Amino acid sequence: RANVWLYLFLSTTTTTLTLSTTQTPLTPLRTFLLFLTSLLTLLSFLVAFSFRHKTLRNKLTKRISPCYNARGMVSGRGGMMNHTWEAYVALGMGALWAMVAMTVWSRWEEIEENAGLDGVVWSPDADGTADEGHTNGGVSTVGNGNLYYSTSVSALMIAYLVSDLLTIDDPNGTLPLYYRPRNQIQLSYSLLFYSSIALFAFGTSHMSSDICSSSTSSSDNASFPSCRYSILTVLLAGWNVAVVGLHLGLVSVERNDPHPMPNPRTRKRRCVVDAWLSLSALAAATINVGVSTSEHGPGREPGNVFWGCWICFAIATYLMMSHVE
Repeated sequence: RANVWLYLFLSTTTTTLTLSTTQTPLTPLRTFLLFLTSLLTLLSFLVAFSFRHKTLRNKLTKRISPCYNARGMVSGRGGMMNHTWEAYVALGMGALWAMVAMTVWSRWEEIEENAGLDGVVWSPDADGTADEGHTNGGVSTVGNGNLYYSTSVSALMIAYLVSDLLTIDDPNGTLPLYYRPRNQIQLSYSLLFYSSIALFAFGTSHMSSDICSSSTSSSDNASFPSCRYSILTVLLAGWNVAVVGLHLGLVSVERNDPHPMPNPRTRKRRCVVDAWLSLSALAAATINVGVSTSEHGPGREPGNVFWGCWICFAIATYLMMSHVE
C-alpha cells in the first residue's frame, strides 16, 4: 500500500492543480472543493512519507485495539477488525473524496454553473445532436479530462486502500517480496461492491434525466433507447450488489462458527457457492458492457456509465479467475 499512497498523492495533486487553474470565476463551491482536495493531498503525502520511516510506519499500521474472533480469542484475521490509524485515515479520505467525486461526476448543469466545473458534460438533446455538431444520444461525455480522470483514479485508489485494509490478514505495511496476500477474493468483492454502487447511481441518474423523464419529455423521448437500456444497467448493477451481500453472509456464517476447525465439507460447499456467485457477477457485468456501452446505450461515450461498466467487468473477471485458481 505504500506505493498506492504515493500514487494517490500524485493524482490528488493533479485534481487540486486542475481546480485551481480552471479559467472560471472562483465560486464558493469551487473554493470548498479546493479546500477538500488540498487537505486530502496533504493527508496522502503524510501517509506516503510515514511509510518510508520505520517508526512512523509502525505507529501508522499498528492495531489500536486487539482483534477478537467469535470465540473471544485474539485473532490475526482481517475484516472489520483492523483498527489502525491508516484505516481511519483511508475511511475519512473516502468519505471526503466522495463529495468531490460526486460533484465532478455530476451531469447537472447547475453544478457546472455554480462551481465553474466541466468534469462531465451532459447533452440532453432528444434528437441526439449536441451543440458542437456531434451526436451522442443524450449521454454523458467527459469535458475536462484532467479533472475527470484524476478524480476517478483517486477514487479507485482510495477504494482499493479501504478494501485492502478491511480484508488484509496483517495490516503492517512491510511484507516480504515473495509474500502472497490471502485476501484477493475478499478484496475483489469489496471493490465490486463499490463499483456496482457507483454504476447503479450513474444508471439511476440517467433514468431520472430530462430526456428519460416522462413528465418533461414527449412519449417518443421517454422511449429513447438509452433510457430503456439504462434500466438494464441499474438492474444488473443491483444484482452484483446483491451478489456481494450473499458473499458477506457466507463469510459471516463462517466467522461466527463456534468450532475452532470448520468442517471441510462445509468449507468446500461455501467455495462452490462463491464460485457460482462470481460467475453470475461476471455474466451480469458482461451483459452490462455489451448492452450499456453499445451504440444506443447510456455508456456509448467515455463517461460515468462507460467506465463504470468496464471497471465492474474487470473486477468480476479477476474475481472469477481467483476462484478458478
